[in-house]
Amino acid sequence: MGAVPDSAVAELRAALSADAVVHARGEAGYAEEAAGYNAASKIDTDFVIGIATEEDAVAVVRFAAAYRLPITIGATGHGQYRPLHEGVYLRTHRMRKLEIDKAAKTFTVGAGQRWFQVLPAIREAGLLAVTGSSPSVGIIGLTMGGGVGPLSRKLGIVADRILAYRVVTADGDLKVVTADSYPDLFQALKGGKVGLGLVTEATFQAEEMEHVYGGGLFFVGDAIAPVWHAWADWTKTLPVEATTSANIVRFPPVGVPELFAGRTVLHIRFAYVDPDASDEEMAAKGAALIEPIRAAGEVYHDTLGLLAADELGAIHLDPDGPLPMAVAGQGLVDIDHEFVDTLLSFAGDGKDVAFVATEVRHWGHGGAIEEAGVNTVNSIGGARAPYHLLTIATPVEELFAEAFPASRDAVYSALAKWFGPETNYNWAGSPDDEKWRTLWSPETAARLEATRAKYDPEHLFTTGH
Repeated sequence: MGAVPDSAVAELRAALSADAVVHARGEAGYAEEAAGYNAASKIDTDFVIGIATEEDAVAVVRFAAAYRLPITIGATGHGQYRPLHEGVYLRTHRMRKLEIDKAAKTFTVGAGQRWFQVLPAIREAGLLAVTGSSPSVGIIGLTMGGGVGPLSRKLGIVADRILAYRVVTADGDLKVVTADSYPDLFQALKGGKVGLGLVTEATFQAEEMEHVYGGGLFFVGDAIAPVWHAWADWTKTLPVEATTSANIVRFPPVGVPELFAGRTVLHIRFAYVDPDASDEEMAAKGAALIEPIRAAGEVYHDTLGLLAADELGAIHLDPDGPLPMAVAGQGLVDIDHEFVDTLLSFAGDGKDVAFVATEVRHWGHGGAIEEAGVNTVNSIGGARAPYHLLTIATPVEELFAEAFPASRDAVYSALAKWFGPETNYNWAGSPDDEKWRTLWSPETAARLEATRAKYDPEHLFTTGH
């Protein structure tokens, strides 16, 4: 990394748009610009730069390349888990373009857009976007890891909805990337996450739909174990129109609705979507499918029903943030009753574990997620795993150094016999070298390395969006 003269920083500031900001380490405004969803992020880069236009993006990439400053890209900070100590932390949250083509059933978003910011307008156009679970996550960052959401077994991963990208590559060139123009880069961007370039915007294919059937069932106390066991069996019978996950949540005594305060709750998330069915048909079929879970234990709280196309966040009910976060994840080859008993022995009601959430998402047994894991049009890792385990640390930063790793290691060691060879990047937290080798299949990893070497030979882009 080369020393950056003050004159070069001044020239960069002069070249950027009026809404852009450049803060060197220690300057006023640095901490505010660096702050994101993960309140535990440790950002100490040489510069934090916020951009607002594609011209800004080109200028910053050329500046960083000239002085060999590694770039870490962040829109919302959802995925920022590891400390950053050098280079440029490039913030894209000001890039909020939104264009909707109702006739073509497409929408285009800038790099800084989040789902909750765009879904109302997409719904007003009579369209439904295939999203992730959290409305507050950055759209582009999600897709860079593939993007698996609550409708994905039927409607696919989010990245496979992308028709075109606009990308600034390490040479400072702005490229329009499609399956025809740059097929290798187009494929790599759909799940390859890192070392590929700065995506400034992307165009997505939407569905012409107004509603889905979804929400959740909540269980407490003695109902948790029988419902979890029933869920494990039930997932193997579901049609592809249904996507579901099971999450054990340990709610704090304050700062949450009184209904949940201080409780350990099993949250069964569920969605049923069929573009060819009427709202009434979806509601009837979805309600019938979830009935075995209702019957498995006393329902404590019920939020299931028809959801408008901009209410998909009600399925998972992820927190809006910001809050301190540490996560770990793992693809699973299967789950069975022994798995459930083992998991509950660590994370069930009354257990002492440093997790606020312990969840398993069902991805397999047919459907579009499984198909995404075996096709050659994207680079998503982990999609061949029929289930994914995700553990989220209790949001108390003092627990991250020892308590969370101790709980994680104990639980993951006990569950290792169910582990698969791959884990999706978006579930991996801050992957070390060993974990990195599990984020893609060997074939996909080799292809990604070749693409990264072609478009970013000097390793300018250190992490994804």
